Amino acid sequence: MCGICVFLSNNTCQDDKIKIEHCLKSSSLSCRGPDIQNTVEKVLTPSTYGVFYGSTLHFRGLLSPQPLQDRHGNIFLWNGEIFGGLKVSPGDNDGMVLLNLLADCDDNEDLLQLFSKIEGPWTFIYWKARSKQLWFGRDVLGRRSLLYHKEADKSFALASVAIKEWLPWQEVPALGIFLITLDDSDKTHSLNPIILYPWGASSMLQAEGITNSTNWKLFNNSLMEQSSSILNDLGVDISRDLIFIPIKPFNKSKPGELNVIVDFSVNQNIDVLANDRQRQLADKMIQILQESVRIRTICQSDKCSRCLEKQLSGLCNVNTECSYSGKSGKKANSKTTPMCDKDSEDSKSVFRESSEYKHLVSNDVTFQADSIGVSDLDTSNSFVNNCDQAPVDGTSSHCGHARVAILFSGGIDSLLIAALADRCVPGDEPIDLLNVAFEQQVTTTTKQRSSRQVEPSQIQSFAVPDRKTGIAGLKELTSLNPNRLWNFVQIDVTLKELQKLRAEHVKDLVYPLHTVLDDSIGCAIWFASRGQGVIHSKTGQSIPYTSPARVVLVGMGADEQLVGYSRHRVIYGSSGWQGLIDAIQLEIERISLRNLGRDDRVISDHGREARFPFLDENLVSFLNQLPLHEKANLNLPKGIGDKFLLRLAAKRVGLKEGATIPKRAIQFGSRIAKAENRKEKGSDNCCRLQE
Repeated sequence: MCGICVFLSNNTCQDDKIKIEHCLKSSSLSCRGPDIQNTVEKVLTPSTYGVFYGSTLHFRGLLSPQPLQDRHGNIFLWNGEIFGGLKVSPGDNDGMVLLNLLADCDDNEDLLQLFSKIEGPWTFIYWKARSKQLWFGRDVLGRRSLLYHKEADKSFALASVAIKEWLPWQEVPALGIFLITLDDSDKTHSLNPIILYPWGASSMLQAEGITNSTNWKLFNNSLMEQSSSILNDLGVDISRDLIFIPIKPFNKSKPGELNVIVDFSVNQNIDVLANDRQRQLADKMIQILQESVRIRTICQSDKCSRCLEKQLSGLCNVNTECSYSGKSGKKANSKTTPMCDKDSEDSKSVFRESSEYKHLVSNDVTFQADSIGVSDLDTSNSFVNNCDQAPVDGTSSHCGHARVAILFSGGIDSLLIAALADRCVPGDEPIDLLNVAFEQQVTTTTKQRSSRQVEPSQIQSFAVPDRKTGIAGLKELTSLNPNRLWNFVQIDVTLKELQKLRAEHVKDLVYPLHTVLDDSIGCAIWFASRGQGVIHSKTGQSIPYTSPARVVLVGMGADEQLVGYSRHRVIYGSSGWQGLIDAIQLEIERISLRNLGRDDRVISDHGREARFPFLDENLVSFLNQLPLHEKANLNLPKGIGDKFLLRLAAKRVGLKEGATIPKRAIQFGSRIAKAENRKEKGSDNCCRLQE
């Protein structure tokens, strides 16, 4: 994972040179890649000067500072992971592999076919020196952020996150791959026209022999229409040549008459409601999802962030300054997570996840002032792992600290990911469960001794719904594998801290999004992925703790594909199956526009990489092939019929109560939506992001 940026300007303009300085000093870009940063400056044409900047969070192969360059003068900035589609050996740096393959591309078609094969999240910027071409784009699901800044014919920039000193910025839509061709003879520094090669219908159709051109269509036509203003601003011409994606098309078939369950108890076993085909589909889904989790947990260093920092400090003598520290609100020098200077005395006390402290740490969770009545957890039940990729029982080569964290509400999505991660992460390695809660003021009453009057008072509480379901989920995971060290990280955020850090920093990461919903979700995920809270010892002692994991697994994508939102029931009630089918197809096509770029920006700010198991291309293809009624049945009650196939899979993995927990969005489960203005609508413009 990296922070990438390119800046193109007329090299005679002094204002542009000042902007370039801001780019090089941007804390938000460097925080995304704390391991090493580098800059390449180059005269691209007589009228165009280019600055390429990269900050790297190292995971695979040799540590290679970006931008990457080859002997032909090509420059490559890569923010992605190749999880499939192209051969990358275990010891290879996937960015270097891709640069070598790009150099072998003879024409535009070869380049487009190369990117169409990649399975995994990515954004890229590629300068092809010989043809004076600048290529850039995002994967079809938009799992990595890329923004653009344009100032007439004067300057043009692309970056992973907005550089607030020069505005405005817009998200590059995940519509395909863009091409700018610079002209040596053009002295006006014109970038137009920009060519877009859009994502098209699945290449699987071609393999099945369907050649009629009427079958080829834009993969995300609705997103193309919704992005028309951005395309006009960029001056984009849309090519008729489509890039065929490795995702199968959406099945729009409607069901026959489904049985309606009238007298149904949520305690009834979901497996009883399923037929043989649904059970087979659930087992297949478990297999594909587990492989998605496996590849996203093993494709990384065998060291946690702190141990890798120590290792790299002896190899590199580069400027890895990250100039933002939310912990103190002041600037600080750090080579790793920007929220914690791990050389400070305070940070030494919070880094206690290793086997050195294992005798202190418990999977039990107790509470002090705001206890929610959870007793010590029962770990008497054991789980026999029947996965092909079973945990390592003995000592393995990793550093012994948590390298994988999960944004964990205890809901069905994060709970199933955690259960499958348990099968893939070495057995002697902790897994961090990051559970965030925002301060709630609870009114209590007390009687005054001198009178019979009852006086109301306010107390601070973090006993939010996601904390309760998180603890219940921890209990289930401990029952599945009592030998695993589950670090349940209680991340409690006060109203004062929320307001301070949002104003100082988080709002710049959420930008250019601006709604109340963006504010609530963006802040909740930023604080959760910071991983700074407390864990509890076996004696109930609170131990300050900051997660050292560099990989964060998140459950985004399950609700869109498997009918998880409450609005889906409203649509089904008013428009039936056809309306619901159309709505889910639209959700999948627009998923890149809704939230993934924002989520990538806020998580990556901590020097961690967000990985989305539910958005693996193989899983999306598998779910797309199924008719919607085999994935959900909204004739069944909430917590059962929504995401029915996923809940059935959870049951078959061994989860119990967690399989039937109703959907609760993070802004409500963490109670951030109730922390400030309770009368706002999610679609309203958020004044707090504009202050």
